[in-house]
Amino acid sequence: SLTTRFALWDWVIRSSAMMMQLPEDAARLYRRDMKRTSKETMSRVYAELLNPTLAPRLSHIAKPLLAVGGDKAAKLVLESLPELATPPNADPAVVPNAHHAWNGEHPELFSQMIAAWIEKRPLPPELIIQSALTPAMQG
Repeated sequence: SLTTRFALWDWVIRSSAMMMQLPEDAARLYRRDMKRTSKETMSRVYAELLNPTLAPRLSHIAKPLLAVGGDKAAKLVLESLPELATPPNADPAVVPNAHHAWNGEHPELFSQMIAAWIEKRPLPPELIIQSALTPAMQG
């Protein structure tokens, strides 16, 4: 039923806000904005999650790419990082002790990483650069 779907979606939104450790004022805005997302957009998001096609579409892009995942993220995320390393100028990395929404778990590291990447400085040493990943960490 529509009520059941709304309740489930509301639970997903609330859980996401909690996992990202958003302060209550930001969580309130996040929940509001997520509820405004169209059905078509969410369908595209979940279609991509269930059948990822992003990496092949990136192969022709010559712009810099920063792809970072938490080491405790879903296996699919970690398996996608080597594929994302294909484009020129790619910087795939893993964040130790982090999940999918690692930017909420480690906001200082996220800010340092973005600043370093934008300013073309070395990424923070806490990140494990893709070329340094062991086979066990790659899945």
